[in-house]
Amino acid sequence: AVVSTQSTGGIVLPSAPAIKNTILRASEWCRILSDIKLEQSKGRYTSLKQLETVLMKGQLIPVNLPELNRLTDKVAAAKSWQDKSSKVFVRKGYTKLLEVLSPRGSLTT
Repeated sequence: AVVSTQSTGGIVLPSAPAIKNTILRASEWCRILSDIKLEQSKGRYTSLKQLETVLMKGQLIPVNLPELNRLTDKVAAAKSWQDKSSKVFVRKGYTKLLEVLSPRGSLTT
């Protein structure tokens, strides 16, 4: 727990080790996000599944991370696009949007 109750008067104070751990986790999360942005600037994009994992890790950190709100919005928009696209393109016989959008190798004329 990040906070501990002192025996005198029920005052809630953060414990030093918990604060240090939270700061380390937040710093690591920010580093991961910076790495993702660097890869994107080079034209290499992170999968939605990986972004969702990063998002979940960030949500578990009890600190206000400004980038977390932006990542939440971007992941929600991507999932919305994925759902809408699946409704349009995925038909009987296919199970995933990726199957529909992938080129077929056995086309003959």
